[in-house]
Amino acid sequence: MSDERLRSVNPWRIFADNVVDYAFILMDENRIVADWNIGAERMLGYRREEIIGQPADVFFVPEDRAGGSPDAEENVARRDGRAEDERWHMRRDGSRFRASGVLTPVRDASHDVIGFAKVMRDVTERELIREEIERSVRERTALLREIQHRVKNNLQMILSLVRLQADRIVDPRSIAAFEDTEARVRAIATVHEWLYATADFGTIHIEPYVRSLVRNLRDLYSIPDEIEVDMDIADLALEIGEAVPLALIANELLSNALRHAFPDERPGKISLTLLYDGKSDEASSANARLAIRDNGVGLPEDVDFNTNDSIGFDVVRILGSQLHAQVTARSGPWGTEFCVSFPLGS
Repeated sequence: MSDERLRSVNPWRIFADNVVDYAFILMDENRIVADWNIGAERMLGYRREEIIGQPADVFFVPEDRAGGSPDAEENVARRDGRAEDERWHMRRDGSRFRASGVLTPVRDASHDVIGFAKVMRDVTERELIREEIERSVRERTALLREIQHRVKNNLQMILSLVRLQADRIVDPRSIAAFEDTEARVRAIATVHEWLYATADFGTIHIEPYVRSLVRNLRDLYSIPDEIEVDMDIADLALEIGEAVPLALIANELLSNALRHAFPDERPGKISLTLLYDGKSDEASSANARLAIRDNGVGLPEDVDFNTNDSIGFDVVRILGSQLHAQVTARSGPWGTEFCVSFPLGS
């Protein structure tokens, strides 16, 4: 089209009627439709000649009209210069669609409001996709919670069976083996209990879990009050793939310290720290470090953590490899220290 022909027609009409994905609605000060574009005709189902002169409130669903939404939208537009919303609207045939829109006052040279202009876009498909995603998430969340509930119940049943079996055994070494098994199963059960209670299945805040683990182990092994356990634990939110092996490592190392570091119920102290490793700014740290120290009798001289084939040390080494952790052990007359340093998000 030449410049002369372009200037000879209404530029607003050219623009409006060539934008078909948006509805442009022009209203007077009483919200009566004065004009609109082809996009509005396609979206709302009215022909231009049958909608001009009608109140624009007919586009609102009945419950919104009854609730005063059109007046509220106008008041916001007059006050703020624009009113933006996203809501369900109604077509000529009564069907509903979701649209986002902006209502803007039209002012004359004296700045008096002489009408309103509204731009709308149909977002029904996006809304339906969002609702489908939310429905799917709700269903999957319910399924995961049901699975967690069943796992928790099954673990509790296993614990009960182990305890019943242990009560029928008189050999001290066999009893100790059953107690170790019970402690390991209980550690897993406690993780699942915390996971079941959390709103986020992907992560576990480890601090309350470790404190619960210490209480459970003290009760299981009837540890006297003379053996203290001091804890310094950061508010670490670990992924489930990190939390489970770390919990089992903590269970093994704490069990060893509580049962073997203080023979004859001699008084002593265990220190447990779980902190960000080597960073002053916790949020920027990429590593964490679990350290369990005691001032007990120390490991026997012939026991080397790296080569000893006890089940407990095997468990720590295997789980440490899952965490890509560096596990170190020191022991002497002053006691024993185990350190587990691992990268977060590994």
